[in-house]
Amino acid sequence: MAAAMAYATSSHASSDPFDLGAHTPPNLARLARAAQLRNSSPPVSQPIGASSALRRPAQTPSSPLVRFSSAVATEGAQREPEPPNLQPVSIVDGANKVAQEQTDAYNAKLAVFQAFCESFDQAAKQFTSGIEHSFTEQFANSFLEFWRQSLSILPPAPPAPTYSSVVAGRTAHQPPGGNATTAAAAPQPEQEQTTVPRFQGRPIPAPPREDLRVFVRLDAEAPARSHGNNSIRTHIAAKVGIDLHQIPAAFPVNSGWAIRAADAAARDLIVERQSEWAEDLGAKSVEVSKKWYTYVVSNCPRRLTDLQGNEADYDAAVKDEIACQTNLTPVSIRPSRHDSNDLPSKTLIVSFLEPTKKPWRLFGSSRLARYIDKPAVPSQCDKCWDFHGRHNCDRRPSCKRCGKVGHDDSSCAAPEQCANCLGPHAADFLKCPARPIRSHGAFRRLTKEEKSRVREMGAQLFAQLSQRTAQADTLGGSLLI
Repeated sequence: MAAAMAYATSSHASSDPFDLGAHTPPNLARLARAAQLRNSSPPVSQPIGASSALRRPAQTPSSPLVRFSSAVATEGAQREPEPPNLQPVSIVDGANKVAQEQTDAYNAKLAVFQAFCESFDQAAKQFTSGIEHSFTEQFANSFLEFWRQSLSILPPAPPAPTYSSVVAGRTAHQPPGGNATTAAAAPQPEQEQTTVPRFQGRPIPAPPREDLRVFVRLDAEAPARSHGNNSIRTHIAAKVGIDLHQIPAAFPVNSGWAIRAADAAARDLIVERQSEWAEDLGAKSVEVSKKWYTYVVSNCPRRLTDLQGNEADYDAAVKDEIACQTNLTPVSIRPSRHDSNDLPSKTLIVSFLEPTKKPWRLFGSSRLARYIDKPAVPSQCDKCWDFHGRHNCDRRPSCKRCGKVGHDDSSCAAPEQCANCLGPHAADFLKCPARPIRSHGAFRRLTKEEKSRVREMGAQLFAQLSQRTAQADTLGGSLLI
């Protein structure tokens, strides 16, 4: 009996998790705590610290995460619906509308153009001669050009670059030590940059002006060569029917007279009506200024023969050969001034009104034609002996021998002294240091500083020569005594 009780006690104690022995509280509700812990998880013994596995949120069958995952899986498992059949795109209606609008606008322009043309013809009937007719013709051409661009469906062509626009559009040189590749690849700012002039301190050259001269060719003994400037201008203006201010200048040249018109319209009118005034001056021809493109062809055969050995017409054969090789008609064919009949070949100078388009030679034996590009040498005024055109010179005449004013060289007995460099020579001395110099393929006048130094040295040379001459005269006089 005692053994049975001991067994029951030990069995009960071992099954009671809250049995703390002597330390068990007397008021512990054993059965209630046992009922609460009956379905709980058993304790797990593990070291204190971070869990070896990441904790995942608990998911219950009714949680939103489970429902969302199920919906996604179900949606992906469904078959994607087929796209509906759409009608093809068409722009015919829109294109027809655009075409109709453009046609209406073009017809409106034509109606306005025809109305203006009819009114223009009525107004132009009252201008049938003189400068009015020429201006009317120019205005008509400008009017037609404007309407040609307005009625054209293509954008107008960009204007050709002018001389001034090319000069203004030059960019500055790359600074020393710069890298061209880096400079080209560097991004440019949006705002316009100020370009540095290429040659600082030098003036930009003026663009070439249109040549408005009309040349009147006269014989060497023609009486018109002795006429005055005003009489020539007055006669031509009266015969042509224009105002005198349309012919601002007329000056003699080696071939006769050069008439300068105020504009291109007056120049063309003078040439057009040359039959009314050229005969009064005894003119052989009246021509406008034209640029010639001149080539030198060396090593040409001196004579040409046919199959029978007969000598052919050299001038005609050369002219035909030039036309065959260049497809151009020469305006002048002449031998070189250095040519000699003793040489086995000859050199020809050939001029055209336009440049040739490809290299060419004559008769398959000459050298290739070489373009002659000689810069114009500044002329020397025979009035003041400076280097400019004499026709616009308003200075007092000076002596060619001594450079002084008030007399000419025919009656001058003074020692020679240049009017330009002050050296001991006449003003037309070809090796005068004050003459224009050739620089970079073009002639230019001396600057103010350069001319000042030249005149200083020339004055010293003149003084030294005068001193030596005076000493020689003194020594010669003493020997005679």
